[in-house]
Amino acid sequence: MRVTFDLPVAHEADVIVCGGGPAGVAAALSAVRNGAKTLLIERMGFCGGSATAMQVPAFAPFSDRTKAITRGIGWEVLTEHARRLGRPIPDPDVYAVPQDLGRMDWAPIDVETLKQIYDDLLQEAGVRVLYHTFVPQILLVTPPLLGGGGQTGKHIDALVLANKSGLSLAKGRVFIDATGDADLAALAGCPFEMGDGDGKTQGATLCFTLAGGSRTAYLEYVNCTGDGYLKALVSKARAEGDFPLSDASLVGLSFKDESVAGCNLGHVYGIDATDSTSVSLGEREGRRVAQTLVAFVRNYVPGQENARLVSTGPHLGIRESRRIVGDYRLTLDDYLSCRSFPDEIARSAYFIDLHAATTEAAARAKSISDGQKTSASLPPGESHGIPYRCLLPQGVKNLLVAGRSLSAERAVQGAARIMPVCFSMGQAAGLAARKALELGDDVRAVNTDDLCATLRAQGAWLP
Repeated sequence: MRVTFDLPVAHEADVIVCGGGPAGVAAALSAVRNGAKTLLIERMGFCGGSATAMQVPAFAPFSDRTKAITRGIGWEVLTEHARRLGRPIPDPDVYAVPQDLGRMDWAPIDVETLKQIYDDLLQEAGVRVLYHTFVPQILLVTPPLLGGGGQTGKHIDALVLANKSGLSLAKGRVFIDATGDADLAALAGCPFEMGDGDGKTQGATLCFTLAGGSRTAYLEYVNCTGDGYLKALVSKARAEGDFPLSDASLVGLSFKDESVAGCNLGHVYGIDATDSTSVSLGEREGRRVAQTLVAFVRNYVPGQENARLVSTGPHLGIRESRRIVGDYRLTLDDYLSCRSFPDEIARSAYFIDLHAATTEAAARAKSISDGQKTSASLPPGESHGIPYRCLLPQGVKNLLVAGRSLSAERAVQGAARIMPVCFSMGQAAGLAARKALELGDDVRAVNTDDLCATLRAQGAWLP
C-alpha cells in the first residue's frame, strides 16, 4: 500500500542539525555563530546526548595527559560546567590528574546543570531548537547524469519531521547528521558499516544514579586495593552465589559529591540501536541489570550500604551502531602511528575502548581483532588527527556526519566516540556547513586549509 502526504513546510534554515548531543550542539553553535540560520532537531526534551539522556556520569578526557587537546566549544562547555558548580576552572595548558581539583579528565557531570548550559548557549546564540522531534524520512533530489557518465551526488532538500504537531517539513541547504546512528545518512542511501564482521555491536549500558553512599569510603577502598573496576568485589559476590549476572565487566563509581554517584556499570548485549524493537527490549533488560547492580553495590562496595537508586538513564547508553563509509576511513595504523593529516579538524588521544559484543565473548580472552573490551593507549603527549574527509558520507552533496558515526575502522571508532572528540567534530562540521553555503551547498568544495585556519582562530587545538 502506498500512502502519500501533502506536508506543510514548518521550518526553513540554512543549516539543519539533527541530534542534540555534544556533536550536534557544537555543530549548531558553530554554524550560527558564523552567520548561518540554524535549526537543531532533538528527539528528547533536552540536549546533551550521552551525558544527559544516557546519564554517562563523567566527561571522558579532554587531554592527552599533558594538555587539553579538545578546546573551542567543548572547552567552553567544560569550563562553564565547572564554573556553575563552583569547581576550580581548569587551565588547558596545565594538566591535572583525574583525582585533582580543576581536572580536565573524568570531570563528574551534573545532568541538570549541563542541560541548562546547553539551553542557555543555544538560546543566546540564536539557534532554533525543536525538542521531541524525530526525522522518519528525508526528501532527496537526484541530479541528472553529467557528461561522461558522472553525477554530482544526491542533494537533500528537506527533512520530514514527526512530533506533537503532526508531520511537516524542514527545508534546509546543508544538513548535519549528529544522531549518533547516522540516521540521515542511512535514509539518504549512503553506504555504511555496522558492528563487527557479523554485524554485532558492542554491549550497551543503562547508566544509573545512586544517592546516600560515601565517596570517602569508596576512594579509600580503591586507593588501598587498586580495584577501580570492582573486579575483586564481583569475584567475592560470585563466590558467595550473590552475583547472578554473567558479565563481570564493570566500571567504577563516579561521585558527583560526597553522597551521589553516577554508575556506568554492566552491559546489555545483542542490541541493534537502529531497530526500535531491539532498543525497547534493551531498555527493559537494562533496568533489570541496574536493579541487580544496585543490590551488589549496597552489599559489597564499602561505604555504600545506604545507597539508594535515584534514577536510571532515560535512554540506553549506545556505544556503537552505524559507521559511515566516508571519503577517508580512519585506520588503526593511523591511531597507532599518531598520524596527522593536512585536513584534520580534531585530535584524539583516548584509548581504544571496545566492549564485548556478546556475553560469550566477554568470557573469552580479549583482543582488538575480535572486538573484546580492550585498551590500547597512546603515550602521554601523543594524539592522532581526524581528517575532515571522515565526516563526508559518500553519495550526498550537502550532508556532513559528526560524532560516533564517523568513517573509521571499528577499533578507532572505539576511541573517537567520546564526548570531547564529538565536540571537536561538531564544531568543524558546523563551520564547514556555513562555508559550504557560499559554494553551492557542496561540503566537498570547502577549502580545508581555510577551514582548519578558522577553527584554530576560534579556539580549536590543531598542531
